[in-house]
Amino acid sequence: MDQDAAETGTLLISEIVTNAVRHGHSHSVRVIAEQPRPDRLRVAVVDKSCRVPELHIVGPDAIGGRGLLLVDALSDRWGTDLLPWGKRVWAEIAIKVGDR
Repeated sequence: MDQDAAETGTLLISEIVTNAVRHGHSHSVRVIAEQPRPDRLRVAVVDKSCRVPELHIVGPDAIGGRGLLLVDALSDRWGTDLLPWGKRVWAEIAIKVGDR
């Protein structure tokens, strides 16, 4: 995978993990990074909270609250899958095939 995709994937994981730790109220999270297709990177974080993350627009003086805005801006698509015992928040980006 190209360096840009790796760096973007790392930032996406960081933002989603931060959201899970701050708002998920669980003692642990599971981080998943996979390539469902050769040209896609999918990162996900699973926690035990059923609370679905919400995208908020915050003012310029706000200290936080921009994590999902970054996820939305950096990913091609993102979403939440509700699970019987929690949720999985995921994001996908395109990656270059054949460049290593």
